[in-house]
Amino acid sequence: IESNPDIARIARINMFLHGDGGSSIYRADTLDKEFHVEAGEARRSRDEILELQDLLEKQAKQFDVILTNPPFASSYSTADEHEKRILAQYAEMRSATTALKAKRSAKSNVLFLARYYDLLKAGGRMAIVIDNSLINSHNFAEYRAWMLEKFILRAVISLPKYSFIQAGAGGVTSILYLEKKSDESEQQPAVFARTVGYTG
Repeated sequence: IESNPDIARIARINMFLHGDGGSSIYRADTLDKEFHVEAGEARRSRDEILELQDLLEKQAKQFDVILTNPPFASSYSTADEHEKRILAQYAEMRSATTALKAKRSAKSNVLFLARYYDLLKAGGRMAIVIDNSLINSHNFAEYRAWMLEKFILRAVISLPKYSFIQAGAGGVTSILYLEKKSDESEQQPAVFARTVGYTG
């Protein structure tokens, strides 16, 4: 699922060129659980969103593995009508964390974690690139508690500061390897931690 129409189109072409033309690549906002169709949306795009809506909402499709590098630096605010509608869809996290309940905005990294939790099967695994504020910042303590309540943290792989500089993105990031708990009483085992270096 890719929100940028150009990137979604390129991804489809890439899959087709590699002999996997049947792969389902959708152009939509991953965080929008309702898959709202905007007024004036082209028919092909509308049909695609409705197909995705049927798959994930009506059929409740879930996945064994999620590999993702979401746009974690952006924020969703109640000041924007579209973003306000999406924030309202994360009632479970809002009630679980007073930080999100009190704020009129939320960073997308927190919302993506909640979204992927919905999309994973029990015992499903996820590798996600995340900015280190979620891991280290005092402001994200409640979100970390929520994450450890819902997932087993298997590994933290710290990436070099300039890992994404060629893509025009800065910041310090890590890869989290998470496993969705089958039961919230599951205990957190020891965590594998590693820092990745690089040569010039």
